[in-house]
Amino acid sequence: MHTILVLVCGVILLGVFLSFGWLWHMTPFPSAKMLKLFIPVWFGISGWNLWIGVVTAGYSLYEEALVFPQVFLPPVCLALAIMYWL
Repeated sequence: MHTILVLVCGVILLGVFLSFGWLWHMTPFPSAKMLKLFIPVWFGISGWNLWIGVVTAGYSLYEEALVFPQVFLPPVCLALAIMYWL
């Protein structure tokens, strides 16, 4: 359940990045620049989620390393799909 909540938060954060890109009119395609910024930010948040799972929840690093791609990749794939669509 926690993984699903983190994925939903990732998609919401992606929407926030897209919204700010359109509001600030950064380039002719503002979302591409913001989507490129989203990926390292989401990597950091996913890494923080991994660290919290190991330190606080008591999971092993191996268990969290298996969950990390499931948390990191879907929002990033969605961001890349949107970037190439625009």
